[in-house]
Amino acid sequence: MLVRTADGREVSVGGWQAYLEDVEAEYVEVIS
Repeated sequence: MLVRTADGREVSVGGWQAYLEDVEAEYVEVIS
């Protein structure tokens, strides 16, 4: 599964969780 972050990055769920720890992501969209 991938999610697209508010700044347009596409990351895996695991990567997204790490991303959320680094910055305050706003809206995310599940894309797969």
